[in-house]
Amino acid sequence: MKSINRILAGCFLSIYVLSLAIALGASMNEVRFQTHQEAWLPSSFPEEQGLNSTKLNEMLDLISLEHILVDSIIIVRNDHIIFEEYPRLFYNSEKRHHLFSVTKSFTSALIGIAIDMGLIADVDQKITDLFPDRTFANLDTRKQEITLEHFLTMTTGLEWDDDIDFYAMEASQDNIQYVLDKPMVAEPGKQFNYNSGASHVLSALITEVTGNSTFNFAREHLFEPLEITNVRWNRDGVGIYKGGTQLYLKPMDMARFGYLYLNNGTWKGERIVPAEWVTKSTKTHIKGRPNHFPGREYGYQWWIKSTYGYYYADGTQGQNIFIIPQYNMVVTFTATIDSGDVWPVTLLRDYILPAMEGYTLPSQVVPCFEFSLVIAILLALPIVKRKMNGRDL
Repeated sequence: MKSINRILAGCFLSIYVLSLAIALGASMNEVRFQTHQEAWLPSSFPEEQGLNSTKLNEMLDLISLEHILVDSIIIVRNDHIIFEEYPRLFYNSEKRHHLFSVTKSFTSALIGIAIDMGLIADVDQKITDLFPDRTFANLDTRKQEITLEHFLTMTTGLEWDDDIDFYAMEASQDNIQYVLDKPMVAEPGKQFNYNSGASHVLSALITEVTGNSTFNFAREHLFEPLEITNVRWNRDGVGIYKGGTQLYLKPMDMARFGYLYLNNGTWKGERIVPAEWVTKSTKTHIKGRPNHFPGREYGYQWWIKSTYGYYYADGTQGQNIFIIPQYNMVVTFTATIDSGDVWPVTLLRDYILPAMEGYTLPSQVVPCFEFSLVIAILLALPIVKRKMNGRDL
């Protein structure tokens, strides 16, 4: 009897192990990520919207195996939330994340709204006229020509090194005055110079023309219409909300903002940001210099990647909102990446875009392998030439 019981127990155990293996094997081939039910958009599986789940799972494998500190990934396509993942255990959909310089794109939207409301005439207004109660040290003819557009495109011509001046500005008694008093080193509009201080001046301008704080203006005209309620935004020492950094939002609220721009400033049939402003903000106005953001394109506080057909908000440590109009798609990332070869843009180009049905690499882009081969050939040419000349024989 004991022998029979042992046999039966063994059979049941074998069946259990086999069923567990089958279930595990099935789960390995299924979509492993969740879709978070949000009222603003329905959920959908990636395949239903033309994306390959296997490729997306490969991205999750890479993040896990390489210990890439990605905190969240959200993909919206064809008016559906098709992917929402929080790879790090301590992070979830309800936690706000520091957006760093993604903040700049929100500030840009507020400037567009203020212009649409008639609070600012246009982007051609001189900055000296927009701050009539401010003094301007080092005032010369070039500084008198700086316009609002120059602040939006970071082409003010002001002397600025963001790695130094940002922290000096933060330590100053009046952050705005620190920026406005900087001397000129170039003609306005002629060269790109990344300047978080310029973004902070944009926030001060919103306060100047509305008589209200940037946060209150944003809450009434941007956050509440988008149903964004869980917001933290830090201020400088005199109470001006920081136009270039330190906005904190939940990842899904970043996706809402990206979706607003994907739809040319419209949300649920209501115009929030002027369509013309969306277009002007997200086209290339200036490019980086050979020794300063080489090859990168900039608009009104937005970055543009023309070869791939997308534009994006970009914050340090891997905060991104990518808008890809050609594919009716928004992709957002939050992360805590300090260094390494894999960043959100890498994941976008190597996994998310190739996951789409019919996607082909832009013709202007040389694949990494081919590029490496070309470099290797070029480096080898002098050696080949020397051997042909008999010098190394």
